[in-house]
Amino acid sequence: MSILNIILKDVKIQFKQKRVLAIMIIFPIVLMVILGTVFNNDSNNGAIEDFNVAYEFIGEGPITEATQSMMEDLSSTEDIIFTKVENQSEAMKDIKSVKYACFIVVNEDLKEIKIYENERFNFEASIMETIMSTFVQRYNTIVEIVKVDPQLLANLPEDTISNKKFVGINSVEPTRTASALDYYGVTMLTLIILYSSMSGAYSTKSEKLKKTMDRMVIAPINKMNIFIGSTLGIVLSTIIQMIIVFSFSKYILKVYWGEHIIAVLLIILSLIIMSVSMGIASGYIFKNDSAMDAFLNLLIPVMAFLGGAYINITGINNKTFMLLSKLSPVKWVNSTIFNIVYNNNFSDFGITIGINIGIAILLMIISTISFNKEVS
Repeated sequence: MSILNIILKDVKIQFKQKRVLAIMIIFPIVLMVILGTVFNNDSNNGAIEDFNVAYEFIGEGPITEATQSMMEDLSSTEDIIFTKVENQSEAMKDIKSVKYACFIVVNEDLKEIKIYENERFNFEASIMETIMSTFVQRYNTIVEIVKVDPQLLANLPEDTISNKKFVGINSVEPTRTASALDYYGVTMLTLIILYSSMSGAYSTKSEKLKKTMDRMVIAPINKMNIFIGSTLGIVLSTIIQMIIVFSFSKYILKVYWGEHIIAVLLIILSLIIMSVSMGIASGYIFKNDSAMDAFLNLLIPVMAFLGGAYINITGINNKTFMLLSKLSPVKWVNSTIFNIVYNNNFSDFGITIGINIGIAILLMIISTISFNKEVS
């Protein structure tokens, strides 16, 4: 029996299990629809609460004066609290700690506005960016009108008019943000991938229970081919299942996966390999099925919660919790996917794949040692 035959055998076994297929394919899709709909309604119907915006003016002139006037008007009519800061580095730290929704830097000398947002999904920061964009467009319109005929704006104060073109917003974040459906489209997919570890674990146990492993071991084939083939079979079946879920979310539910699909799929693939490896290792480490179930059913929800699968954890202002969340591979996966999709930021791409593959290699070494002991 070749490796290919072993792979096909395991794929067929996985797809014959209707209950497993329902859990791995239908369950995440249902969760995407329910959670996406519920939280979208909450977002649309709920009132916007007060939020804080930090700002800094560099230099003095018509731009800073116009911006100051706009902020004063907003403060009196909207639930926005503007706080002037003197130390830019401290303000950036406050952004990371979610003290402010965003940090606006108005540079009179460079004729530039920069907006630093604390989170890529921050609804309040997106509102502020839209307001500033509208402000910039209005300011530029006034400047152009003045160039053509200053008398048209004779009633405006002179200090709000300048012959110097005001450069638009240079935001460090894109204007597109994730809707609830977009968010749970990603997190429910990564959550169900974690549960593929159960398939890996039970595949190991079922081979022993049905004695198929014993028959393959005494067959005239390389023993490692059995292990490699079985592992690749589970990985391949999980990949097929996740492609179905991914495609449904993208083309039917219209979940936004960005323009770098290949990069996103590579991250998903690395998580699949890690999850299957975790399950196979658990199957060899725990001789008792109940102990194995208890371990995986405890580990998976914890990893998922720390990774933001159930709720968006980016707004949690707790250093200990955020430090713990970095121990979860799911946190790296979700964060990196969102960074790529909404920020075109690949800074953690290699790290995330490295973490998943590194854990997978370690777990596969443990599994290989256990497998060799059992067949020797």
